[in-house]
Amino acid sequence: MKNKHLVMLLLSSCCLAACVDSKYDLGNVSTDEVVMGESWIAPLGTGYVTSDDVVNVEKVPSIREVDGAYVMIYDGEMKIKGAGLRAVSDKVEIASEDITTGDIDGLFDGNFVLALANPHVTLMSNATKASLDCRLAIEAKNVNQEETTSSDFTLSAASPNIWIGPLDPKTEAFEFVKNEKLPGIVQIVPREIRLSLSADSKQWANAPADALSELRYSVELPLSPAPEFSAVSVERIEDAFDEDFVDYIFSDGSAKIYGEVTNDMPFDISLEMVIMDENNMPVDIQFPAQEVKGQSGEVVFEITKEDMPKMKDARHIDLNLHLKGRDQNEALKKGQKISFDLKLKKEGGISI
Repeated sequence: MKNKHLVMLLLSSCCLAACVDSKYDLGNVSTDEVVMGESWIAPLGTGYVTSDDVVNVEKVPSIREVDGAYVMIYDGEMKIKGAGLRAVSDKVEIASEDITTGDIDGLFDGNFVLALANPHVTLMSNATKASLDCRLAIEAKNVNQEETTSSDFTLSAASPNIWIGPLDPKTEAFEFVKNEKLPGIVQIVPREIRLSLSADSKQWANAPADALSELRYSVELPLSPAPEFSAVSVERIEDAFDEDFVDYIFSDGSAKIYGEVTNDMPFDISLEMVIMDENNMPVDIQFPAQEVKGQSGEVVFEITKEDMPKMKDARHIDLNLHLKGRDQNEALKKGQKISFDLKLKKEGGISI
């Protein structure tokens, strides 16, 4: 179970703290800001979730940290087939690789659109004794979909290493080959990716035997969301409401939960709050989703007088974080947080 750090501290007239499951660390309740009376305000909850909580890092073995940022990397060596291949066209396949990428499914618990800003493929070769006009075909498949794209380039002593993707890495270590269709390959959340490298058949037939003997590939998917990206992360607060607590606080009047959400992550957020009963069923209070764009935003969840009786069955809180990509190319990094600072305002006093 992930070590989440969201802390929910709920108050009754005698400073009752809610219990939460082992994903959360519980602190002490502060009553410094409590204002009692017919209308009163109390600190309700503070805490945060990290990027490790929002993305199921432990379920995706391909995720690595590169300069602090999360990148899914599938790499290895492509086996060269040799110069004696029989060509059936002007190109002949000289190397291929089938890559299993099924772990991508585990990134989020629900459905998601994996729209990334800069997925790319790199090739590193020892092509120094010949110049080969090549094409790399990239084919991605999942259960229901298939997407393909390809890129043309030359492997030679001047350009033995190739970077294929939508954005120029601006490095002398690679020859950049622009391919704006590559994000679409990734967006279907592929279970398999096939790389097929073809070379000009005449050039390959006339090349020295050791013209190309080493070829390493790397399919790299930085978790930098594009605007079309969407996913949902559900953060559960176990036993947020004690039975005695709801009897005291929600017996009459109205209430609202409000406060500030700050966000270090490269997503905009649409935040839904769902109050659950002890059987993990919603208590049928509909809260409009709250939008948090950029680095901070205010949220308000109103519990009307008509809905107050439904709170007698309240036990848990689910916070549904609907994550949306932004226009900027920003990376998801280890240690980034979404923080909550919430208060409860009660109209109508407390029934004791």
